[in-house]
Amino acid sequence: MTISPDRLEELQNIPDEEIDTSDIPELDDHFWANARRVKPTTKQLKRKSQPLDKPS
Repeated sequence: MTISPDRLEELQNIPDEEIDTSDIPELDDHFWANARRVKPTTKQLKRKSQPLDKPS
């Protein structure tokens, strides 16, 4: 998904109080008791190149 620089600036300027978060559940003590830190993994994709057919 791409976002225009103008739209990004518009979103960044919305005050926190104006953002509706009513549909996002609160994180309770149970969540934090079971939370764990994980190191992100980086996968490097290998791309096999195949020669293209030459047009006749």
